Amino acid sequence: MCVDYTDLNKACPMDPFPLPNIDQLVDETAGCALMSFLDAFRGYHQIFMHEDEEEKTDFTTPKRVFCYRVIAFGLKISGATYTRMVAKVFKQVYDPDMNEDNNRTELHLIDEKREVAATHAENYQRQAKAYHDKRVRPRYFQVGYYVLRRRKASQPLEGSKFAKRWEGPYIVTTVVRPGSYKLKTPKGKTIDKVWNTEHLLKYFQ
Repeated sequence: MCVDYTDLNKACPMDPFPLPNIDQLVDETAGCALMSFLDAFRGYHQIFMHEDEEEKTDFTTPKRVFCYRVIAFGLKISGATYTRMVAKVFKQVYDPDMNEDNNRTELHLIDEKREVAATHAENYQRQAKAYHDKRVRPRYFQVGYYVLRRRKASQPLEGSKFAKRWEGPYIVTTVVRPGSYKLKTPKGKTIDKVWNTEHLLKYFQ
């Protein structure tokens, strides 16, 4: 159903109340800790017309004549009236000081939740390490042992997924400390760097 309010709009004075500027509203949200999206679609139809003005919105149907008791789309002053009502409501319920206090409270709660999450993560890592150390024994090698070296550790950017995972064999020449070794090839060429146990595997001839 469509009601033509052209003549009524010509007779109504213009309401100078400014409509909101979308760009300005978006800029004002910068720095806010919280933002709420309010769907006021139904609220638009809850602004009642003045009883003396209801008859001016009447329209005729085949059965009878009707008029709007609430604000209707198509009226020239609908947008400004609704905007004024929303601004008035928020002016009554919005307290800058209270809002700032609520933001601080929310930020404190967020910091507290982060600390709790960090503590849980640290405890989980500690338990995982204890479980691993209890069931996995480190490999130790002696001087003269033949070992294989993980190819991905020595050449991480070379080779395809079908390349060999281990290369060698190599000979352990020095135990720098438990779990760290220096290697050489069977022909006597010294291998650069110190290699850890996790990248070595014992080679059985």
